[in-house]
Amino acid sequence: MEITSKGTGVFQIRSKVATLLLSADKLVLPERPELIIDGAGEYEVGGATTTVRKIGDSLCMRIVADGLSLLYLPKVPKNMETIEQLSPVDILLLGEYAQSIYELEAKVIIPFSDEISTSLGKTANVSKKLSLTKEKL
Repeated sequence: MEITSKGTGVFQIRSKVATLLLSADKLVLPERPELIIDGAGEYEVGGATTTVRKIGDSLCMRIVADGLSLLYLPKVPKNMETIEQLSPVDILLLGEYAQSIYELEAKVIIPFSDEISTSLGKTANVSKKLSLTKEKL
């Protein structure tokens, strides 16, 4: 799986089965721009299993592809029960910091910004693109 930052909070996810573009308000397949997912539900998108939940005015998305589980979380809810239902999580794309995110036990956390890295107590290793496999985790 290849994860590419396209700007604050926008990520392109390229797997063996699909390429997806994620943002806080929608999920798009770049090769089929007419197909926009902007509401809660469970979807089979380009061969990737996708679960979408609405949190406030943002969408939280769990994508399973290439044997990896990725969670796109622009906002952390006060009640983590909604998010815990989307576990397990290998890769967490994180839009805001909250102590409760550690309950997800993600192997990799990719913050939307340097500010979030600082909140996590880490120094950002800035890279526009990251390639991961189940074996590398």
